[in-house]
Parts: sequence; structure tokens; C-alpha cells
Amino acid sequence: MLFEYDFESDIQMHSLGFNKKGELFYSVIFLPEDLIAKLPLKKYPRLRVEGGMDSIPFEAALQPAKGKWYLIVSNDFMKRQNLKLGDSVKVHFNIADQEYIDIPSELQNALNQDSDASEIWNTLTTGKKRGYAVHVAGAKQSETRVRRAEKMVTYILEGKNAGGRLF
Repeated sequence: MLFEYDFESDIQMHSLGFNKKGELFYSVIFLPEDLIAKLPLKKYPRLRVEGGMDSIPFEAALQPAKGKWYLIVSNDFMKRQNLKLGDSVKVHFNIADQEYIDIPSELQNALNQDSDASEIWNTLTTGKKRGYAVHVAGAKQSETRVRRAEKMVTYILEGKNAGGRLF
């Protein structure tokens, strides 16, 4: 597959601020400024992309940080690839369909069984729908995905996001 965008960058530690447990850090790859200028980030501040990082496929959203954008590098990825902070990685990607949502069958089935929730679902933004879908899909066991889907239907009816907070 051909990729429209590519660059190489070091994995860095990025602070996201503080919570009750202390400072939150992520391992990230910042995009180069010349690349940022080529992307439609004003229209899509969290631009969804798909590509590869050192030949490992990924789908992600670029995250904004005070005029910079970055990709989060998971601890699992770093461990599998034997990478550490400061290591350089090659990244290549294309812009993904910004409206696409991979809805797990368990969530679709739960929505099909509740017309009120389904009607509300159809009014939600792509981002809110994606949050529900990702929460359900994140479960490894089928039974857990079914329970999460049922919980998400309840949250939809109550006007809560996937994290349980009100919209």
C-alpha cells in the first residue's frame, strides 16, 4: 500500500497534566511542523489516520498539544517492538474516513433491540458513537462485550458518554 505521508521521529514522553494520582504521561511521536502544515487539522483537530509505525499497522487520531500534534505510542507496542524512549521510529499514514465507525456486533444488536436508544444513537456525533463502540470493542470476552453493549444502551438513554459522564 502506498502512503501519502511519512516521517521519522523519536519517541518522547509527553505530560498531559495532573490527576488525583499525580502527573499523567504518554509516550508519543510528535509530527514534524512541515507535515502539520499539509494536513487538514483546522477542520479535523483530531484527524483520524491509518498507516504503519515501523511496519506495524495502526489506526489512530492525531492529538493536539499547543500547536503541535502527536500520535500516542502504547506501552504494549513499545514492548513488542523492543523500543524505549528516545528511539526513532518510521511512521507512514493516509488520512482515514473521518466518519467511519467500526460498530461491534454486540452494540449493534443491543441498539436494534431498543428503538429509543437507536433513535438517540442516530442523532449523536461521530465522536460520541466512536466512544461507545471503542468501549464495547475493547473487551476481550464476548460475554463482556455483550454486558458493555447493554450498559452503553443505558448510557445512551440517560445521556451519558461511554465514561458514564453526562454529555
